[in-house]
Amino acid sequence: MQERRRIVIIISSLFVVLTIVLTFCYFSFLNLNGNFSEVEKSHEMKNKITNLKYKITNFHNQLITNSNPAKIDLQNLNSLDTDITALIDLIMNKNNSYQLKTAQDLQLAKTNYYDITERIINNTIIDSIYIYRLSYSRSSIILKLDILEVNQNDVLTEKQLKVARTLQYTTWVAIICFIITFFVLIVALNRLLSNADDKQNQIRILEKINHQKNSFFSVIGHDLKNPLGSFITLTEVLESNSDSLKKEDFTLYINMMKKSANNIFKLLDNLLQWSRLQMNYINFTPVNIEINKVIKNVIHQFELSLSEKDLEIKTDFENENIIEGDIWIIENVLKNIVSNAIKYSFRGAIINIITRKQKDKLHIIVEDFGIGMDEARLKNIFNLDKREPLAGTEKETGTGLGLLISKELIEKSGEKLWSTAELGKGSKFTITAKYIS
Repeated sequence: MQERRRIVIIISSLFVVLTIVLTFCYFSFLNLNGNFSEVEKSHEMKNKITNLKYKITNFHNQLITNSNPAKIDLQNLNSLDTDITALIDLIMNKNNSYQLKTAQDLQLAKTNYYDITERIINNTIIDSIYIYRLSYSRSSIILKLDILEVNQNDVLTEKQLKVARTLQYTTWVAIICFIITFFVLIVALNRLLSNADDKQNQIRILEKINHQKNSFFSVIGHDLKNPLGSFITLTEVLESNSDSLKKEDFTLYINMMKKSANNIFKLLDNLLQWSRLQMNYINFTPVNIEINKVIKNVIHQFELSLSEKDLEIKTDFENENIIEGDIWIIENVLKNIVSNAIKYSFRGAIINIITRKQKDKLHIIVEDFGIGMDEARLKNIFNLDKREPLAGTEKETGTGLGLLISKELIEKSGEKLWSTAELGKGSKFTITAKYIS
């Protein structure tokens, strides 16, 4: 009994450590997504400033070289005024005092330039005084835009370096924590083996623990190694070439990093849920659920993914179904299965979500007509040891953990999840729930 209690304590401690590490990585990559968005916004503002400089120069040259100013279209002037005003409004929302002062000066220069230009167009006369005043106002606007551009370059460089350093720090901390946890687990297993009184019983327990450990670290080693390695390489490139990278190259690197961050984010979320399941930290809280509304809400969350692949989800509900279940579990399982259906559906296809009453149960069926599965793959889709992640129809990646977690969640609530499939014809996943009315 004492030895068994020691085993439970060690296993619980290890899972707590893993949960802390996964939680840290989870929120770190969540924060990085925000940093990526800030860098993209800085690029957009820089592009707006550059385009404005080009636009005002073209308009100015057209105005002073035209022998009849009345032919100048006021819409071009109004468009220029609108663009400058939009830029000023964007800057006013920032907390940069230096840029705020420059924006105020730009507002004055813009107003002056607009007034002079309007008089020239209305009077149809350009003399040397007007040309001087017009050129001075235009130079003032360009100067303010140059100041904003230089300041924006500094802000952009600072944000790029911040993203690169944060990525490196998060990546290395995650790798070190996983390595430490791995060695602590090995030491704990060896200690338990050497001190076990009931050898046969302890061997069975430790084989199970070791089996779970190997499966868990195979996921980490296989699915986390490549994106983390890519992060390290990309951050080193960004840090060493932040001043010389072209916009298109920088955008390419950012998109690659963002895609990897999203994949790591999903993997960490799945690992976090899996570790919570192993420690029994997820409780089943049954309530009455309007399942039709839950299904519609899940579909709404995938509108962007459906649009990108030109997919359509059709629903077939027998009636307004009320079931008993844990709404968090039901919603998460549905999201995993619908995400899977989208991943393996061909562009332009249809996905069906059907509800059917079977005695005291409601069957919730998600059916796609994608690549399907052969018998061997279908047999192992809920097996962590024998999972073989398969790329989607448009090379989407995944770990296969979502389905495993979904099955464990559903079984924890006392219900069932199973699948049928045919290679080349699609897959069908069925969830059962207690039917109320």
